[in-house]
Amino acid sequence: MTDILSDALNRLVKLLGTSEKPMRISDVYDSMLKWLDPSGSDPSSAHVADDVIREAVSKLLTEMVIDYPTYDKHGNPQGRPEWHLKLLDEEEKRALSNLSPQQHALLRLLYMSGDSRRIGVVREEDAVRKLQEQGFDVSEIPWIEDRVSDYFDTERNERVRWVYLVPEYEKSSVYGRAVKRMLRKSAKQENREFPLDFHRK
Repeated sequence: MTDILSDALNRLVKLLGTSEKPMRISDVYDSMLKWLDPSGSDPSSAHVADDVIREAVSKLLTEMVIDYPTYDKHGNPQGRPEWHLKLLDEEEKRALSNLSPQQHALLRLLYMSGDSRRIGVVREEDAVRKLQEQGFDVSEIPWIEDRVSDYFDTERNERVRWVYLVPEYEKSSVYGRAVKRMLRKSAKQENREFPLDFHRK
């Protein structure tokens, strides 16, 4: 690693350490660019900024996560989900370092997947195929607890399974409470539609 990349990596870690929450990658990039090239006259600084972010992720110092730009006073997300950079603590580093090569490959795939409407999401069948193309002997998704999940959607009258990177909001207690409320509401609705009758023969 070159001296400039090493210095930039230390700068990046310090920058993320000033925030209690993950920082938008676009903000991290801009901050690193200003530090690398205050005058804005060196076009190579953009490549260094890109390299240091990739290096921080590959060395498990940071993690790319999906989060919302802001939250209201009740903890509800505002705006559209964006890519953020999260500084990892020791426990999180150990968890990531214990992942299999297939699981790391899945994370890299999700980092590059999505479109203008959704980020960090890919069809299950496409994910398996791409992992196989990389030489992995897999027939199903190498799931990662608390980081990778799935949902179903309908396209052209077909049920499609999607694999996605779990956003930070879904890991929060606010989201957990919202899910519990939704499940309770659903259960009550089912009870109204199908009341129990213990006297039926």
